[in-house]
Amino acid sequence: MHEVIQKLKAAGLKITPQRLAVLEAVKSFHGYHPTAEDVYKKVKEKYPAISLSTVYRVLDKLVEIGEIKEIVVSSSERRYDARKDAHYHFVCKNCKKIYDIPKEMVEIVWKKPLEGKKILNQNFVVVGLCENCYTGNEE
Repeated sequence: MHEVIQKLKAAGLKITPQRLAVLEAVKSFHGYHPTAEDVYKKVKEKYPAISLSTVYRVLDKLVEIGEIKEIVVSSSERRYDARKDAHYHFVCKNCKKIYDIPKEMVEIVWKKPLEGKKILNQNFVVVGLCENCYTGNEE
């Protein structure tokens, strides 16, 4: 938690119980990638006065400082991930469940870095049908 506090201070942000509660809420969804609304409901249990817009702002800052990852599911849906290790995501188009993909499974994509460029962040999302939704008839 000390590292997070340092990052927040370096970004010019005050350390508030609500900010820390948002981070803890994201981390508490083990194996699930919550929406901002999911995080809001969890934080609201402890801090009833917190607003959804505050949760969105805190999530944006946590993404900005690299403390959590944002997963863009669609133009209107974003999810959050507290795992900071290198990994990617598979999103089922039908049920919207998100699966973590180990980086080794897609390393071939990044075998040779783009020449003359430095990769600062990677957001690789595969969209398809999970084993529960795939019937074998889809193209």
